[in-house]
Amino acid sequence: MSYETLEGLPDIEAHAYLVVDGSGTMSEIERVTGELKHLRTAWLFQKVLDRMDDPQYEFAVVTGCCFSADRTGVKVISLLEEHNPYVLKTYTGNPDLIYWDPLSPQNCAQGMGNMTPIGSALAWARQRAEQWVNASDGQVQRRAVIYLLSDGKNNYGPDGMEEKAAIEAFNASCEKGYIRLATIGYFQLPEGEHPEEDAGRALLRALPLNSAAYFEADNVEKIVPYILSTITQVMKQAA
Repeated sequence: MSYETLEGLPDIEAHAYLVVDGSGTMSEIERVTGELKHLRTAWLFQKVLDRMDDPQYEFAVVTGCCFSADRTGVKVISLLEEHNPYVLKTYTGNPDLIYWDPLSPQNCAQGMGNMTPIGSALAWARQRAEQWVNASDGQVQRRAVIYLLSDGKNNYGPDGMEEKAAIEAFNASCEKGYIRLATIGYFQLPEGEHPEEDAGRALLRALPLNSAAYFEADNVEKIVPYILSTITQVMKQAA
């Protein structure tokens, strides 16, 4: 499917913000595979880049970060900025997942592996998404999707509900595009079996403007197609 106008410009540009939990609980095990969760999210990041090296994502870019907090404050580490996988192909097929590992030695030295500041991480992504949408030229509509992935409860700073309200207000006033917020619960136990995961569930379910934008899986292999299908959906919606 083509997303170009007769003038050769896209009707719609999409931007996926992958905002990945880098708290201490990400050093635990993904039960389905027996592998460390932080390594599995690095695999997820790489798989999204691989799959977006496809003509249908010609006008889509990716920004990624990981987030945590320690006694000195919130830490958000940028992993990738406005990368177009189809055009650039820089990381297509990359075998070295350390680039995207939230708990790599380098990232832990910068503060990853501690508490979970969901509201602050969402603020980081929202501010960048607003700037990107507002920078659209001409008639091109820009759609940003923030994917906030976490495996536990918010335990440092704001919970993100003010950010939800800010996104809603932005979408109501902006004529150049909009921001969607999709939350992903990366939980390993059924609801009712783990208090911290259940507290995280409650918040992640409450944050999206659309309740259908909450997704949950205990295996990142299920999360990858959800991310890709959401990007495809916003690109196909009429401008």
